[in-house]
Amino acid sequence: MNTKILYFICIVYFTMGIETGFGGSFQMPYRNNLNKAEKDDKVVITKSKIVTNGSYRGHKWYIDEHHLVWWDGKPYIPFTTNQIWIDHDQFSKSEFSRHYTMLDKLTNELTEKGETYFVLFLTQPKIHSLADLFDPSLKAEFEKEWKKFGPAVAKGGLRGMTFLNEINIFRAPERYTYHDYQKILNEYAKNLKEIVGNVPVLLKIVGDWNIDPYMFAIQGDYIDGLGGDFFETYPNENLKRMMGKPISFLKQSKKTKLFWITEFSRIAGKEPNCYWPAFESKEQMKAFLELFSSHGATGFFYFRIHHGTEGYARVTPETAKWFRELKPEITPKILSPKE
Repeated sequence: MNTKILYFICIVYFTMGIETGFGGSFQMPYRNNLNKAEKDDKVVITKSKIVTNGSYRGHKWYIDEHHLVWWDGKPYIPFTTNQIWIDHDQFSKSEFSRHYTMLDKLTNELTEKGETYFVLFLTQPKIHSLADLFDPSLKAEFEKEWKKFGPAVAKGGLRGMTFLNEINIFRAPERYTYHDYQKILNEYAKNLKEIVGNVPVLLKIVGDWNIDPYMFAIQGDYIDGLGGDFFETYPNENLKRMMGKPISFLKQSKKTKLFWITEFSRIAGKEPNCYWPAFESKEQMKAFLELFSSHGATGFFYFRIHHGTEGYARVTPETAKWFRELKPEITPKILSPKE
C-alpha cells in the first residue's frame, strides 16, 4: 500500500525470517563482489538460467531456479513481519540523529537475536515518473540518503533491500525505451549495493498493472528479483490473474530471480473503516499463502500498519496468530521440488 507517511521507521517482530537447512551440502561457486570480471569468477548456469549470486559480510548467497535464495548453503525463507521502512515526512530532517540512533539500535537488537529483516529506503526525493531517475542531481540525492542511513541497517540481519515503493504506480514515459529503464534502474540497484551491502535488491510492485517496463528491468544484472504487494482476500481468478503476469516475466528471465510477497494484510472480521476485504478465517489466509507458495513465492512479509491510520488494513492478534501457526505448514511447500 502507498501510505502518505514519509520518514517513519516501521518494524514489528513477533515472528522472524528463517534460515533452514534442507537436505545435504549444496555448494556452488559465487561471485565475491560486484565486479563483472574477476579472474576466479565463473558464470554458473543451472539448466537454462544463469545463477544470480553474491556475498555479504562474509556470507555467500545465490538464487535458485525456483526463486529461492540460499545463504551459506541453506535456504532462506522469510515468513515474518520484519520490514524496516525508512521514510520521510512525519518527522523533520532535523530529527535525523534521534531516528538514526533508534534505527541503529533496532537493527543491532534484531541481529543479536538472530532475526533478519528487509529494508525499504524511501527518504530520497519524490519522483513523478521513471524519467526523473535519469537526472544526475536526483541520482546524487538518492545516494546521499543511502550513505546517511546505510550504516544503521548494514548489519548481519540484512537480507534484502528496495529503493522505491510500489514502483509501477509511476509512469514510464515513452521518450525512453524499456532498455533505457532497465539500464538506469540497475545502475541505481548497483549503487545501492555498493553503498549499503551486496544483498538482493528487489523491485517492489503492487498488483499487475503497468508492470511491463519494470519486469523488463528485472532482467538486468543488479536487480535480483521482485517484491509483490497483493491485496486480495480470496484466491480467486482475479488474484490468479494479478499473480500470473509477474510470475510469467520471472520465468522468462535468463537469470534466476527472487520472488517475495512483500505486503499482504487483512482485518479479522469486517470493519466499516477498512476498504480492503478481510481474512475471515485461518483457512482463508492459508489458501492465499498456498496459492503463492505453489507458484514460486519464497517469502511472505505480513505487512502491519500500526500508526492508527483509519482506512488501512492492519494485523490483529488473531491474524498474527494464524500467520505464526501457518508457517510450519507453508515453508515445507516452498522447499518441495517443483517442475
